[in-house]
Amino acid sequence: MKSIVSIRSFAVLLILIFSMDVGANNITRQSFEEIVHGSDLVVIGRVVGIEKSDYPYDRAIIRVMSTLKGDERRLINFAFNSNMLGELPACCVKGKVYLLFLARNKIGDYYPINGPYGVYPIEND
Repeated sequence: MKSIVSIRSFAVLLILIFSMDVGANNITRQSFEEIVHGSDLVVIGRVVGIEKSDYPYDRAIIRVMSTLKGDERRLINFAFNSNMLGELPACCVKGKVYLLFLARNKIGDYYPINGPYGVYPIEND
């Protein structure tokens, strides 16, 4: 009887451990000033296309409507839908408009500063 109780206790302990939010993949929200300062590019843009890539993320093609910081660009490739540590937002619907705080990776694609806290949908009616 004692071993059954121990097995049950161990099973409950495992369930509790695996259901805990331990924070390994969580991103702490930075202040607005930190996000702006860390951004190479801040834009308002519309998603005009979605494509799969050979990298561990998909790409959204963003038509830049307004550049708030950085060099002006007409189109940018935006990295999203990554399964790498949950740092890239699951976003980007074709036709939707977003405010994006971005940095550029080595291959020239842009990714959000501060993970999901660098992407804000703008309601367009």
